[in-house]
Amino acid sequence: MLETNGGTALAQAVDPRTSARLRLGSVYVTPTLEVRNIGVDTNVYNQNVEEPVKDFVLTAVPIFEAVIGPPAAGLSIRSETQLVYFANQVSERSVNELLTVSARGRFGRVSPSASLDYMNTRERLSFEIDARARHVESRGAAGVSFAFTPKVSADVHSEVWQMKFNGDEVFDNYGLAAQLNRKSLAVGGGMSYRATPLTTFLVLSDISRIRFDEASFRDTDTHETTVGVALNTRALISGTARIGYQLFSPLDSSVPEFNGVVGAASVSYRLRPSTSIGFTFDRRTDFSYIIVEPYYVLKSYGVSVRRQLPDQWFVELKAARTAHNYLRLLRPDDDTKEGHEERLFDSGFSLGSAVGTRTRMTFDVGYLNRNSDFDERGYSGLRFGLSMVYSF
Repeated sequence: MLETNGGTALAQAVDPRTSARLRLGSVYVTPTLEVRNIGVDTNVYNQNVEEPVKDFVLTAVPIFEAVIGPPAAGLSIRSETQLVYFANQVSERSVNELLTVSARGRFGRVSPSASLDYMNTRERLSFEIDARARHVESRGAAGVSFAFTPKVSADVHSEVWQMKFNGDEVFDNYGLAAQLNRKSLAVGGGMSYRATPLTTFLVLSDISRIRFDEASFRDTDTHETTVGVALNTRALISGTARIGYQLFSPLDSSVPEFNGVVGAASVSYRLRPSTSIGFTFDRRTDFSYIIVEPYYVLKSYGVSVRRQLPDQWFVELKAARTAHNYLRLLRPDDDTKEGHEERLFDSGFSLGSAVGTRTRMTFDVGYLNRNSDFDERGYSGLRFGLSMVYSF
């Protein structure tokens, strides 16, 4: 989803001008063509049947990126069009659009920023909903950062986000528009301390107001505060990590509250010059399409090992486990709030190479398995294929 924490603006970003393919005055342009997942999906519909539907698939993705202006005051545009093709399952073909426009400036100690995001897609929303359902997400954000000293800065930010499913999209006999169409308004702020050139510590706090178009019993106010660290890619340990506490307060008394730990991490440890170990973690709340279990707590963790081989080749192994713990509506004669649980195991193998300076090729094999308290929701599937990225 496009929902993001505006406080990430405090983290250091890589200047896209350094990797641009073309330069026209103060305009830096990078056109790219990606062909993803040229291969076979052995369970197209994530079905729990003896002979699931298989098909040949591929996704062609032309990408256009442009940066206009100097680093002190620039405008960035990124457009991505996904052309998803299934050889036999015509209903699953789609054209998906993603567009991001962002502006950033620096005027002495003050750095304002703003961004607009738009996504119109039939890609699955999450592993909870198996249908490839057309939905639109739009987001507008604005903020300003103040540098008190070379090491200490603060920011304030706001964000408006909206999700809309097409009215005819149905999954598991639930109308997705009726259950999930919603808007959110978030405001917050944060502080950052640049302890070293490679390490920045962060404190972030956000308040959100979430309102549903039809399923008003899901309306919720949240307050989340996290502390974190951003580690430069040149450090022995690189990436970002944050952890904190969320107050998830539904307005309807029949929907249980959640007050607990949330956080996310994506870090990598360089074991040797050619070997790195990665770790991911995610714990957060999200809304379910199920009426009697209106939301769940997502808990996910994963590990990966990447080895750089001679002649620009690399190999990577990864595995992740994700769980959805559902919370169900409270009843007058039963205050038990725990609902059913679903667990996903996702593993993969990648072998890739840089073919020259403009082309990268990767062969991927992935295995997915979902277990659920509801037998009909369990499935497993194997996906394998070739991907290529070409920068003009």
